[in-house]
Amino acid sequence: MKDLIILAKDRIGLLADITYILGSARINIDAINATAVDNNAIIFLSVKNDKKAKELLEKNGFKVLAQNNLIIRLKNVPGEMSKVARMLSDNKVNILSVILIGTEKDYQTYAIAVERVRKAKQLLKDYLHEEK
Repeated sequence: MKDLIILAKDRIGLLADITYILGSARINIDAINATAVDNNAIIFLSVKNDKKAKELLEKNGFKVLAQNNLIIRLKNVPGEMSKVARMLSDNKVNILSVILIGTEKDYQTYAIAVERVRKAKQLLKDYLHEEK
Protein backbone atom coordinates (compact mmCIF):
# COMPACT_ATOMS: atom_id res chain seq x y z
CA MET A 1 0.00 0.00 0.00
CA LYS A 2 1.24 3.50 -0.79
CA ASP A 3 0.38 6.75 0.86
CA LEU A 4 0.28 9.92 -1.13
CA ILE A 5 1.60 12.91 0.75
CA ILE A 6 0.35 16.24 -0.55
CA LEU A 7 2.26 19.35 0.46
CA ALA A 8 0.45 22.64 -0.18
CA LYS A 9 -0.16 26.10 1.20
CA ASP A 10 -3.08 25.87 3.59
CA ARG A 11 -6.22 27.60 2.36
CA ILE A 12 -9.96 27.39 2.62
CA GLY A 13 -11.25 24.79 0.17
CA LEU A 14 -7.97 22.89 -0.23
CA LEU A 15 -9.39 19.57 0.95
CA ALA A 16 -12.57 20.15 -1.06
CA ASP A 17 -10.48 20.64 -4.22
CA ILE A 18 -8.34 17.54 -3.65
CA THR A 19 -11.27 15.29 -2.87
CA TYR A 20 -13.22 16.65 -5.86
CA ILE A 21 -10.34 15.83 -8.23
CA LEU A 22 -10.14 12.28 -6.90
CA GLY A 23 -13.90 11.75 -6.70
CA SER A 24 -14.39 12.98 -10.27
CA ALA A 25 -11.91 10.33 -11.40
CA ARG A 26 -13.77 7.70 -9.32
CA ILE A 27 -10.77 7.23 -7.01
CA ASN A 28 -11.94 6.27 -3.53
CA ILE A 29 -10.01 7.43 -0.46
CA ASP A 30 -9.33 4.52 1.90
CA ALA A 31 -7.72 6.64 4.63
CA ILE A 32 -6.94 10.30 5.14
CA ASN A 33 -5.02 12.38 7.63
CA ALA A 34 -4.61 16.12 7.22
CA THR A 35 -2.98 18.83 9.28
CA ALA A 36 -1.88 22.43 8.88
CA VAL A 37 1.36 23.80 10.31
CA ASP A 38 2.51 27.41 9.83
CA ASN A 39 0.19 28.01 6.84
CA ASN A 40 1.27 24.74 5.16
CA ALA A 41 -0.95 21.72 4.74
CA ILE A 42 0.25 18.15 4.89
CA ILE A 43 -2.31 15.62 3.69
CA PHE A 44 -1.79 11.85 3.79
CA LEU A 45 -4.09 9.86 1.51
CA SER A 46 -4.34 6.12 1.03
CA VAL A 47 -5.93 5.09 -2.24
CA LYS A 48 -5.92 1.89 -4.25
CA ASN A 49 -4.82 3.52 -7.52
CA ASP A 50 -1.99 5.66 -6.17
CA LYS A 51 -0.28 6.19 -9.55
CA LYS A 52 -3.42 7.58 -11.19
CA ALA A 53 -4.22 9.72 -8.14
CA LYS A 54 -0.68 11.13 -8.00
CA GLU A 55 -0.75 11.93 -11.72
CA LEU A 56 -4.13 13.69 -11.49
CA LEU A 57 -3.16 15.74 -8.45
CA GLU A 58 0.16 16.77 -10.00
CA LYS A 59 -1.62 17.79 -13.23
CA ASN A 60 -3.73 20.07 -11.03
CA GLY A 61 -0.67 21.76 -9.53
CA PHE A 62 -0.21 19.83 -6.30
CA LYS A 63 3.14 18.63 -5.01
CA VAL A 64 2.68 14.92 -4.29
CA LEU A 65 5.08 12.38 -2.81
CA ALA A 66 4.49 8.63 -2.68
CA GLN A 67 5.45 6.61 0.36
CA ASN A 68 5.42 2.82 0.75
CA ASN A 69 3.61 1.48 3.80
CA LEU A 70 3.51 -1.74 5.72
CA ILE A 71 0.04 -2.68 6.89
CA ILE A 72 0.07 -4.00 10.45
CA ARG A 73 -2.72 -5.33 12.63
CA LEU A 74 -2.47 -4.87 16.40
CA LYS A 75 -4.65 -5.97 19.28
CA ASN A 76 -6.95 -3.13 20.30
CA VAL A 77 -5.49 -2.79 23.81
CA PRO A 78 -3.36 -0.10 25.46
CA GLY A 79 0.37 -0.46 24.85
CA GLU A 80 0.35 -2.44 21.60
CA MET A 81 1.67 0.44 19.46
CA SER A 82 4.29 1.06 22.15
CA LYS A 83 5.57 -2.52 21.70
CA VAL A 84 5.92 -2.04 17.96
CA ALA A 85 7.53 1.40 18.25
CA ARG A 86 10.01 0.12 20.85
CA MET A 87 10.87 -2.95 18.78
CA LEU A 88 11.63 -0.79 15.75
CA SER A 89 13.54 1.79 17.79
CA ASP A 90 15.67 -0.84 19.54
CA ASN A 91 16.62 -2.17 16.10
CA LYS A 92 17.44 1.26 14.66
CA VAL A 93 14.43 1.40 12.32
CA ASN A 94 13.08 4.93 12.03
CA ILE A 95 9.30 5.39 11.75
CA LEU A 96 8.36 8.01 9.14
CA SER A 97 4.59 7.96 9.61
CA VAL A 98 1.78 5.99 11.21
CA ILE A 99 -1.86 6.23 10.21
CA LEU A 100 -4.72 4.35 11.86
CA ILE A 101 -6.75 3.06 8.91
CA GLY A 102 -9.28 0.82 10.60
CA THR A 103 -10.66 -0.35 13.92
CA GLU A 104 -12.53 -3.53 14.70
CA LYS A 105 -13.66 -4.76 18.10
CA ASP A 106 -10.44 -6.60 18.93
CA TYR A 107 -7.92 -5.14 16.42
CA GLN A 108 -6.66 -1.93 14.88
CA THR A 109 -5.05 -1.72 11.45
CA TYR A 110 -2.28 0.78 10.74
CA ALA A 111 -0.33 1.93 7.70
CA ILE A 112 3.24 2.46 8.87
CA ALA A 113 6.13 3.86 6.82
CA VAL A 114 9.71 3.20 7.89
CA GLU A 115 13.20 3.87 6.57
CA ARG A 116 14.45 0.25 6.63
CA VAL A 117 11.53 -1.67 5.11
CA ARG A 118 13.23 -5.08 4.85
CA LYS A 119 14.37 -4.97 8.48
CA ALA A 120 10.93 -3.76 9.63
CA LYS A 121 9.22 -6.61 7.75
CA GLN A 122 11.41 -9.12 9.58
CA LEU A 123 10.71 -7.53 12.95
CA LEU A 124 6.97 -7.10 12.37
CA LYS A 125 6.27 -10.44 10.65
CA ASP A 126 3.76 -11.42 13.36
CA TYR A 127 1.85 -8.14 12.88
CA LEU A 128 1.86 -7.82 9.08
CA HIS A 129 -1.60 -7.79 7.52
CA GLU A 130 -1.85 -9.00 3.96
CA GLU A 131 -4.49 -7.22 1.88
CA LYS A 132 -6.90 -9.55 0.14
